Amino acid sequence: MNVVGRTTVGRGLSIAGPGAATGDSRPFSDKSVTPNRSVRNGLADKAGTALACWPSSKIRNSTIGQNGTRKRLFMRRTVTAILLMYAAASAQGQSSNPTPPPELKRWNVWTGDWALSGIAKDRPDGPEYKVDWYLHEHWILGGFFMQVDQTWKGNGPELHSLEILSYDPVRKIHTISGFSSDGSTWSLTATFHNAMLIENGQSRGPDGQLTRCQTTWIFSNDRMALSGTQECEENGVRWKAIDVRGTKSKVTK
Repeated sequence: MNVVGRTTVGRGLSIAGPGAATGDSRPFSDKSVTPNRSVRNGLADKAGTALACWPSSKIRNSTIGQNGTRKRLFMRRTVTAILLMYAAASAQGQSSNPTPPPELKRWNVWTGDWALSGIAKDRPDGPEYKVDWYLHEHWILGGFFMQVDQTWKGNGPELHSLEILSYDPVRKIHTISGFSSDGSTWSLTATFHNAMLIENGQSRGPDGQLTRCQTTWIFSNDRMALSGTQECEENGVRWKAIDVRGTKSKVTK
């Protein structure tokens, strides 16, 4: 089958680390009792001797220890700053979550389980046959898209298809993209007129043949029943491809 429409077959922050501490290198502070010259000289000699005897590795290790402390403090501050920026970004993202455009609510008429039956015709010169068509339609991805799971039982193997109903806010049109288990695909636009919905577009069959179709759906006042007809054109020849009626048995979200 090569029917288009809602058909299954044919449907950084950088923080400087602390500097080295500075202080008086003299053995006594200014507030200490000042020793006399001979005592100071003796202390200086002893200090020089002790410093000379202190291994150079000790002095280097002391400097490395100070550098390591500065690096650890730098890393700690950097990580803290990154965490603060991430928290701020997350809070901003949560406060500006996108919401589906109100135009998508038009698709609510389809939510639920539908059972349709009627007649179908795949080609202008092909035979008519009885068809049973089942649709399960529900919102997905935060309400930005509606998913349609379809089962088509006609004159050949049972076919399954997936449709995605959406709204294009740039072109300001409702759109439909369909994929069938026989390899058919279709792309449609939809226009709502009160209780009537008209879908226009084309499908590409598993053999690559393009078919243009228009499907008209008319819903009951309570939106729990509908009728649908589809007219198609292929190579300049038009024919009625689908004529079905059905009811909704369960409403889904």
